[in-house]
Amino acid sequence: MMSFFIFFGDMLVMLFMIAVVVWVSMGETKARSDHSARIPLDDEVPHG
Repeated sequence: MMSFFIFFGDMLVMLFMIAVVVWVSMGETKARSDHSARIPLDDEVPHG
């Protein structure tokens, strides 16, 4: 019984996180979205 409670709680949290990502990405332009997606990749490039 407790495992079902934990499982459904995790599913609700996952649904919330997906909804936040969709909500934030709807308000961005394509260029800004691409720039945000490149942040982790550009972090590894040396800027020296």
